[in-house]
Amino acid sequence: MKKQMTKKQAKRDNLIVFIIVLAIGIALLALGLTISELKLIGLFFGGIFILCAPIAWCSRNKSIKHSYCPHCDAKYDYNRDISWDETDRIETDTKVTSVVEFTCVCPNCGEEYIFSEKFLTASYDKNKGTWKEHNLRTIAKKHFVK
Repeated sequence: MKKQMTKKQAKRDNLIVFIIVLAIGIALLALGLTISELKLIGLFFGGIFILCAPIAWCSRNKSIKHSYCPHCDAKYDYNRDISWDETDRIETDTKVTSVVEFTCVCPNCGEEYIFSEKFLTASYDKNKGTWKEHNLRTIAKKHFVK
């Protein structure tokens, strides 16, 4: 059985991945600037890596924050310690967003942590004229670190 990751380890791993992705982006950017045949590819992919790295890092940090008790840093077990309820649904012409309220109860100290998150649950494809629905249960579970 895999040993459960602590909050500190999860944050460290997230920082390492951020640094690696940023380094790859910088290397691709440098490659694009020095080799004229690879200029367009290097600049394009290097820019994407550099721009996406902080966004992914922040998103992952948010998931880490919500996956551990804020008082004692114990990790929540999704199936046992976390419950959620859709509290609101925001509909526009092109998308449906669900507001979900999570209630997390720490298995270690018993402290209750409540927070809300918004998730895109449906989007309209204007070209095809169809709606694509996303499973809210799956999205909610993926919000937490395994």
